Amino acid sequence: MKTTPFILLTFIIGIGLAACSDSNNEVATTEPEVETPVEATEPDVDSLMVQMNNERLEIEKNREGMEKRSLDTSNLLPIISAKWATIEFYSDESGVRRVKTYPVEGNTRTEEYYFTDGALRCAVAEGLGTEQEEGQSIDGTVFYYYQGELIREMENPSDSLEEGWSPSAQNMYESAMYYLELDSMINSGTDSE
Repeated sequence: MKTTPFILLTFIIGIGLAACSDSNNEVATTEPEVETPVEATEPDVDSLMVQMNNERLEIEKNREGMEKRSLDTSNLLPIISAKWATIEFYSDESGVRRVKTYPVEGNTRTEEYYFTDGALRCAVAEGLGTEQEEGQSIDGTVFYYYQGELIREMENPSDSLEEGWSPSAQNMYESAMYYLELDSMINSGTDSE
C-alpha cells in the first residue's frame, strides 16, 4: 500500500513533464508576464507656465478686438457687490478669454482670470491693480492651473495687498467658475430678448 501513493505521484509528475516538453524533449519555458507599470506623466510645470504666460500676453494684446461686456455688480449677491463694483468679460469666437474685477470705491485690488477653451489657465490677484496700466507686468499673486488643478502659485513680495486680504488658489478658482457661469446666465438672458 505504501508504494501506491509513490507510484501515483511519479505518474502525475511524469504527465506534467510530458505536457511541458516539446517534440525535441526540451522543457518548454514560459516567460512570466511582467506588468509594466503605467506611470502618470506629470506635466512639465515650467513649460506650462511659459505657455500660459504667452496665452495671457496674447489675450492682452488682442483684448481691444474682443467683445467686451461690463457688469455692474450692485444687483448681485452682497458677497460680490461688497468687493467688486464692476466685472468685465472679454470674449472671442472661442468663448470668454478674460475676466477682470474692479473694486468698490476705496480699494485698489483687482483680480484677473484668463481662459483657454473654457478652462482657467491663469488667475492674478493684484493689491494695487487699479493703479497699474492694463496688461502690463504683474505685481501680485499669480495662480497657474492645469486641468482644473493648481500647479503653481507665485507671489510677488512687492505687491501691497490690502490688510487681511490673502487670495487663495481655491477661492480664485471658484470665483473664476462663478464668473463664467454668471456670464453664461447673463448672455442666455439677453439672447432671449
